[in-house]
Amino acid sequence: MSERSWLILATVVFSSALSFAMLWRLLPLTVLTVRRCCAEAERAEVQAKRQWRRNGREC
Repeated sequence: MSERSWLILATVVFSSALSFAMLWRLLPLTVLTVRRCCAEAERAEVQAKRQWRRNGREC
């Protein structure tokens, strides 16, 4: 292979590895964010049900 081909191959491998590393670091953050949003939605639903019960209505 020519020197140019090696350079292109090295660039592709490096950029792929960098992208993978960035995604690997962002994955736990994404999971935590989704879990936090779900927990907040569940809390809001429970609070709404309590409010309905306080007002004398059933859900």
